[in-house]
Parts: sequence; structure tokens; C-alpha cells
Amino acid sequence: MPCRTSTRSYARRTGKPLAISETSAPYNLGCAGQGAGNTTIKTAWLKQVFADDVPEQFEQLRLIMWFEQDKVEPDVPGGVTNWSLSRDAELREAFREALPDWLRQAR
Repeated sequence: MPCRTSTRSYARRTGKPLAISETSAPYNLGCAGQGAGNTTIKTAWLKQVFADDVPEQFEQLRLIMWFEQDKVEPDVPGGVTNWSLSRDAELREAFREALPDWLRQAR
């Protein structure tokens, strides 16, 4: 993936920290009950974001920020997309369980 390679190369070359400044997994509230559920979608996304190879792929990674909002998306049937993680107790627990050993929280 060109973006991944150039981002990684830039961070390595400059020695600057790397941030994933906004990530999330969308859930279309207008289609609730159809297809995969909110927890299933977001748990799968967490597994990708916190994959074991992330620290090797992005040595300079210092920040992962979750986009935490319900947002009107004009291109989405039903209009409103749930991007949040922390408002649902089941998702909060899934997040805690997905936290990898390589992740260190700021103090």
C-alpha cells in the first residue's frame, strides 16, 4: 500500500512520531438489525487496529485516536452513522479486551 509505505518511511526518515489521528468503524443506524451488528463490526476493526504486527509495521506510532461521534453521512442510507465506541457497555468491554500488550497508555 503506497500510503502505508510513504507514511512509515517519512516517520522513519525524520524520526518524528506517527499518529493515527482518527479511526473508527461505521455502523449505519438506519440499517440496524440488518447484516452484522455494531459490536461485531467494531470488534473486527479493533482487531485490525491492534494487530500484533502494528508495532513492527509502524515503529514510530505514538497515538491512536478513536473517532467518537454519531454523524449525519449524506451518502449513507438512513443518514446517521454511529462511529462511537465508549457509549455502549458491551463495546467498552470489547475495547478493553482487545487492548494489546504492546500498547502503552499515556500517564
